[in-house]
Amino acid sequence: MSQEKDATYTRFSLYSFNFLFVFAAITVVTLAVWLSVAMDNGKLVDTYHVYLVVYCLVAIAILILAACVVSCWGAWNENKVVLYVFIILMWIILIMELALAIWIFYNIEQIKGSLHHTMTYKMRNYGNDTTMDTIQSSYECCGVQYYTDWHNTTWSNAHPGHVPLSCCQGNTKSRDTKCNSEEKGNYYIYGCESKVVYYVGFCYSVVMAILLVTLFVQLIATALVYLLILVIESETEGKNKDSITSRDNPKSSSCITLSNPEMQLSE
Repeated sequence: MSQEKDATYTRFSLYSFNFLFVFAAITVVTLAVWLSVAMDNGKLVDTYHVYLVVYCLVAIAILILAACVVSCWGAWNENKVVLYVFIILMWIILIMELALAIWIFYNIEQIKGSLHHTMTYKMRNYGNDTTMDTIQSSYECCGVQYYTDWHNTTWSNAHPGHVPLSCCQGNTKSRDTKCNSEEKGNYYIYGCESKVVYYVGFCYSVVMAILLVTLFVQLIATALVYLLILVIESETEGKNKDSITSRDNPKSSSCITLSNPEMQLSE
């Protein structure tokens, strides 16, 4: 009876963690969508670096949902084979999460370092490429490291003493196409590099945090499945022992009958 209670408790604990799994899968998909939108702002980060992480997150979410279905089915039917399939899925997800976390850890500095060159390139091609307008308006900054970075561009040669309109502070914007860099307080002074680097680092830090939380839930769910398998095996052994005992003692009931001959006569 205690084994049945243990199995029931473990089963329902696993069901509860499956709800957390579903929530984790939804969170991971939301994170993938948010990351793709956030990194698309200005397209400063290489598409390969962004979508590699996004596709991995989506794949992890799909596997988590599949694992939820498998664990519920295995727990409800007390099927050890299905529960072992769940454990295999957990290990696959675990390996994917660790691989993605290691990749982010070793590539984040390279990604941050490439931002300087990307923004410098886009400043030199300003006019044909308006990416810097998007960045400067969004992050309230001007240039890469300082507003004077614009003085060394082709655009500045045609507009001496000015910076792009996106460098102007919000209350001084007009219909003009440029901002007078000689008027102090009329424009943002500090460059965009530090703000963009911080934002990119923040985005990838959120990814790492979500992966760690999901990993923690996975480990607990895997432990519960292992426990449920042990309980099922214990119940199976108990039933096998009872059947062997009843087979080895077939005369037990006849012994009781022979020991009471008077009862037979009375019948």
